[in-house]
Amino acid sequence: MRSSLRLSASQPAVLRLGAPVSFRIVFGVVALFMIGVMVTGGRASPVALVLLALSLVGVLFVDEWLFDTAAAEIRHRTGLLFAARTRRYPTADVEEVRLHRGPAGGFSARFYRVAVALQSGGELSVEMDKTTDDSLAGHAQAIADHLGVPLVGR
Repeated sequence: MRSSLRLSASQPAVLRLGAPVSFRIVFGVVALFMIGVMVTGGRASPVALVLLALSLVGVLFVDEWLFDTAAAEIRHRTGLLFAARTRRYPTADVEEVRLHRGPAGGFSARFYRVAVALQSGGELSVEMDKTTDDSLAGHAQAIADHLGVPLVGR
């Protein structure tokens, strides 16, 4: 997959930035395929077991940002689905959304990083990618609009 993060509005007050459902489906299909190969073959090779384990981690792994204006907080959830850690940040502490651009080498690709700047001086790196288009600029603008703060570095 080229980019595993997508921006979608799941509820009017919640803006979700995370892996699309297709991400889990692809890894689930690979896991089912590996199980099928092991069952029909009658044995499991070390390579098949490693691929199965990696596929299951891909199905269970979660890394998402929830920008919830109703609850006045930003939540970052990361880890395995059943044991994911959630960090919470108040939206009142958000100063601005920053879009950092820089050269990434290669042909016309550039490095982009979307960050939420906090009044307390910290910065939350929300999304990073090396790309040739401005899809991350659109994500940064949508986050800034949703939170009602300015976007810096367009």
